[in-house]
Amino acid sequence: MGSAGARSSDTAARVRALGIDAPLGRSFACILPGHDHAARLHPATGFWRYHCYDAAEGFGLAEVRAYLAYDGIRRISPVEAVRWRERLDHEAGLLDRDPVRLLVPGYGAECGEADRERHRPARRAARSALASG
Repeated sequence: MGSAGARSSDTAARVRALGIDAPLGRSFACILPGHDHAARLHPATGFWRYHCYDAAEGFGLAEVRAYLAYDGIRRISPVEAVRWRERLDHEAGLLDRDPVRLLVPGYGAECGEADRERHRPARRAARSALASG
């Protein structure tokens, strides 16, 4: 988590990835969709919270990232929050993992018409075997 202490550089990287150009703890223009007022990041126990003056409670940075993607504030599950946190960490350059790229023959932009034609008989045979099974 972006702690208020030793890991504040990680928090600063996440904040920059969100497009916030203010130092931690300073007011800035709220980045949430449809909001036209100030917001601020406040340290909480072990992490920073995003406080929007239109909302009664603060939000975690992963929630803010989700709200930007969803174009509004909505409830997100704990599992969703974890995924959004991973995405924000990736966008902030905090993860050293590369995305896994899966290529499925016959599908996707990387596959040309010749590949689709080449795999068509195998797909037909597999469907036929399943149907007669």
